[in-house]
Amino acid sequence: MKKLLLIVSIAMMMFMLASFTMADTIDPEIIAIVQTDVDQTNATIDAMIEKALDRADEILDQYEDNCKLAKKELEGQSLTDRLNSLTANKDVEITNLINNLVNDTNAVAQAMFARANDLGVTVLCELVPVIIDGRTVMIDPIRVIGD
Repeated sequence: MKKLLLIVSIAMMMFMLASFTMADTIDPEIIAIVQTDVDQTNATIDAMIEKALDRADEILDQYEDNCKLAKKELEGQSLTDRLNSLTANKDVEITNLINNLVNDTNAVAQAMFARANDLGVTVLCELVPVIIDGRTVMIDPIRVIGD
């Protein structure tokens, strides 16, 4: 399911990038340079999303394995306490993963904004939803709009 969401997200980004407007006041070569940089930046962001989704899958698989093991070894209040602890730990790991993804993708996007601004080209962030463990995270691919 997560892979499907990633594919849909990537398709949306590609569609958004396919439609950009070039302004008459900016050299088309500069627009092309920025578009190439934006494409590379978005590819980096896509890779970061995929890596985070893979890591989330690992965390969730480990969580499920640990829960199964606890159910075999424990019962009663000990089992409840262990399951609560496993859930809390999983939630912290997923939250940290999400925070790192958002911070890292924002840093990459901001660097692209700065490069484009230096060349006089306006780029926009268009948020794309990525779902990690039932949480919707808005990630920011970029598109060129001109000056």
